[in-house]
Amino acid sequence: MSDNEKLDINTCFADDSGKEEYRFWDNFANKINVNVWEENCLKIYNYKNNYDSLPDPDSNSKNLYKFHRKLWGVQIEEDRFKKLNIPVLLDEIYTYQLDTMMADGRLSLSSDSIMSIYWHWTGKNYPLKQSSELMELIISEKYSDKLKEAIENMKKTICRENEKNFSEYKYFLWLYLQKSNTIGGYIVFPKHDNSINQERGKSQKIRDRFDLTLECVRRYYLNPENLTEEHNPLFYTLKKSEFFDKDKEFFKMFGSFKNYIDFFCLQDWVNDNYEVLDLLGDTATTLLNADVVWKENKIIPCDFEKEDEKVEKWWNLYHNLMYRLKERNKKIEEILNK
Repeated sequence: MSDNEKLDINTCFADDSGKEEYRFWDNFANKINVNVWEENCLKIYNYKNNYDSLPDPDSNSKNLYKFHRKLWGVQIEEDRFKKLNIPVLLDEIYTYQLDTMMADGRLSLSSDSIMSIYWHWTGKNYPLKQSSELMELIISEKYSDKLKEAIENMKKTICRENEKNFSEYKYFLWLYLQKSNTIGGYIVFPKHDNSINQERGKSQKIRDRFDLTLECVRRYYLNPENLTEEHNPLFYTLKKSEFFDKDKEFFKMFGSFKNYIDFFCLQDWVNDNYEVLDLLGDTATTLLNADVVWKENKIIPCDFEKEDEKVEKWWNLYHNLMYRLKERNKKIEEILNK
């Protein structure tokens, strides 16, 4: 993607991730064992050190960062956002970070995927082992109809056959990764140690779920001065971190949760009242009740007790993410076509 090239929402940022002999799709086809329930399975994603893993687009795709800079730069110029005094993104772009100028210095932003379906979670310890067991259920004969249906639906939009003769599950992932690594699957957050990117993945109350992340951001906007850890698992990052001032300046730019949602084209993640919707919900518009989720500690699909329920919640997660991805890409395309 050149600087003057028109941005295409179908650009897959896995395509330019990595370097010679360390390409995303080559490694996926030839090196990655996706039988993720096996204990010796490689760590799937790696930033730059493990040449047998997949180079993570968040840190390896220059096209992704060019897209972020151009897209959010266009959005800043929208009449409704001009009054927010959001600094213009710099023309220079570096792999691993976006830069924007703040009144008190430079604030770095980094890309973050919002499309986790936990397919690569492996290991002996909870919740990794349980997620691995759930993946084994997903492809089992008992539930294989759901997998076949998902493959057929994705084939309609990607229009690519199984040219590599992947197993059914690996073919599903091959298609999914082409869809999920488009711009609708990414957002930016302030970049620093103990950042939101990092903490939402490490938090046992969030575990990379973006709806729960958004709920923490929503609660921050509602009452930033009286934030408590009990009601916001990102309390430390948003309130007590040594980098709190940077995060505060970032969220302050948007003025409100509504503006934050509208700016980043996340309207399909909330209802008309800007309340966050549940990624594990039975419908695309099921309201998230985060306090119940945190009280019952049912964060990811493998946390549920019954086998059928685990599988159902995982497919709810998948379908809700794909719906939000499709709608967000539409909104982004409208922005770029103006």
